[in-house]
Amino acid sequence: MVMGLNRLSDPMLVPQMARLIKDHDFFLGMLNECDQEKRTEMYEALKPHLSFKPWPLERYISKLKERAGNIASTEKPAVIGKRSKPFQIRGKQYIDAISREAGAVTCLTFTCAKCTRMEQFIADTPVQAAIMARQKGWVRDIVRDREICPKCPAVRTKVGNA
Repeated sequence: MVMGLNRLSDPMLVPQMARLIKDHDFFLGMLNECDQEKRTEMYEALKPHLSFKPWPLERYISKLKERAGNIASTEKPAVIGKRSKPFQIRGKQYIDAISREAGAVTCLTFTCAKCTRMEQFIADTPVQAAIMARQKGWVRDIVRDREICPKCPAVRTKVGNA
């Protein structure tokens, strides 16, 4: 297919192949699979045997260019406006990103059960984010199954070596 139709030795294969092409989209796909240098040759060979009236070759080529442009624009979306300034966590710089561009970054939001103070902790994993919260003084009220901020009084017990 990539090399055009020059390898087909039987003269009846081209008309038979053309009968398999049911519409413009299928024909467009075939032309897309063919090398650019051989597209005209393939188009001219199949054109008289198609079961529908084919468009001019230029229209198929413009459709291929349009599809390629659409694929390129979805792979790297246009950035509208300026991205926010990078912020730093543990020596690493982060910026706002589209989810498929972002790495595995977790943001946990802790809400105090007593004063409703909220704080976010961003790390590579949820466990690392929870460890950061504990290091800043947040504690877990095991009885109520809720978080308590460092500013509110809480029962603070030392468990093991922690």
